[in-house]
Amino acid sequence: MGFVAVAILVPAIATSGAAIGGLVVPGALLLLAAAYVYAGYALRKERRAGGWAAVAAAGCMATLQLRNGVVSAAGVSLVVNLAILALVLTNWRHLRRAAGAVDA
Repeated sequence: MGFVAVAILVPAIATSGAAIGGLVVPGALLLLAAAYVYAGYALRKERRAGGWAAVAAAGCMATLQLRNGVVSAAGVSLVVNLAILALVLTNWRHLRRAAGAVDA
């Protein structure tokens, strides 16, 4: 996803001189890519924050794919994002809170 963002960003800068409108989509994709990276790292460490990041990133991407009608073009990606959501939510009880978390 990060490479796709860069592939969109470079022509946008070259043609429009880095106009704000040309930076929105690549910027959002870079943020989602960073969320996926953090989610993978934190889930490997069994942290609940990684679960939240995975749910947010995969949910956002699945919603964007469904809303924009790219289901036929990116069907595999949609299935993968929905599988990430299902697996993280199913295994939520195995994730630990942060070390300094205070229970109320």
